[in-house]
Amino acid sequence: MGLSWPKRTSSESGGLYRGHACGGLRQEVTAELAKYADMSAASAKETLGQLLRAKDLGFLSEKKFKEFEQRIDEIRRMLWSLAEEVRRQHGRGR
Repeated sequence: MGLSWPKRTSSESGGLYRGHACGGLRQEVTAELAKYADMSAASAKETLGQLLRAKDLGFLSEKKFKEFEQRIDEIRRMLWSLAEEVRRQHGRGR
């Protein structure tokens, strides 16, 4: 690569930064935020399934399961709301 590599990559990336300055990065980041909020909500649902299994096997009391279920449900609602709001504000559906 030699000494020309940093100069070449710097000049080649100029268009990338100009594109981001025009909103490309913002759209990409908001799309990723919505995607990860959806994934996190799905993971929370999977966690709830594992907690249900632990309760059914006797490792978790009904009372503790209900506490976790309420907390997870609240977190899932917040994550879904975040994803939907990001999509709404930036004109993107699922």
